[in-house]
Amino acid sequence: MTSRERVRAAVMHQQPDRIPIDFGGMRSTGIMAVAYHRLKEHLGISGGETFVYDVTQNLAQPEPELQSRSSSATRYLAKAAAMCSIRSTTS
Repeated sequence: MTSRERVRAAVMHQQPDRIPIDFGGMRSTGIMAVAYHRLKEHLGISGGETFVYDVTQNLAQPEPELQSRSSSATRYLAKAAAMCSIRSTTS
């Protein structure tokens, strides 16, 4: 199964081939920046930067390499307006 199929099966209360892992796919499944930095050190990852996307909760956005290593089935998507460069218009 692909990550998408795995998550979809779980949401639809069907049996996926394995449990889908959500590592930073949304704010409530995030990781604190300090813990993220320590995890990178533990795994021997020295490159990259820890990007804090929620200062109040001190949450870090996991980098693609770490998401791949953790077999995460999800990816964080920023707000659609920011991703698509949609600008609000005023009347």
